[in-house]
Amino acid sequence: MYFNSKNFERFILTVFQKVGVIMDYFSMYKDVWGFHKKHINNIQDTDEFWGMVVDEGNALSKKYNRCKFIINLVLGEIAEFERLCKEMKK
Repeated sequence: MYFNSKNFERFILTVFQKVGVIMDYFSMYKDVWGFHKKHINNIQDTDEFWGMVVDEGNALSKKYNRCKFIINLVLGEIAEFERLCKEMKK
């Protein structure tokens, strides 16, 4: 069978659905972008801020069944917030 992009995508989605794996990358990026926008201009070195960031990061991870991809995206954002927080202290 010859695969073009359309029927290949359909084939992959069918296989993923059969094994119970569906990665909604667009939604994950969209949600992490919202997380980024919410906090990027309000970074504070307070327990309240970091508690909120960790809680929201955990909620995002849980929303996507704690898949490695979403965990890496969230941890990347938190690392960036930490880097910027350290820069603000200089």
